[in-house]
Amino acid sequence: MNEESEVIVSRNLGGVKICVPASALSGLHIAEAAGGTGARLSRPSLAAYMSCESIPDDYFPVFGHSCRHGPPPHRIKVVIPKGVNERTIYAELLAAASARAVSS
Repeated sequence: MNEESEVIVSRNLGGVKICVPASALSGLHIAEAAGGTGARLSRPSLAAYMSCESIPDDYFPVFGHSCRHGPPPHRIKVVIPKGVNERTIYAELLAAASARAVSS
């Protein structure tokens, strides 16, 4: 996977989804809580962090981050849904999260 590979992310598993380049993501991990409200996910899910500046302008109002608590940029948590991402990209991201967990 190259840094410009497109990854589909959301603030929670059922929320609005956006495409971001893989290079926008950091801190890959398995999460039990969603980004934003921190609501419990229905199952442990692949997650990462990204800058709110990576949200496309036309999705900003509906993506689940408002910047109301201060000027951007903010580091926000996103989930990476398995079913909507390309299988090979998802597998590489999951492997990276697993490797990170083992080294921690």
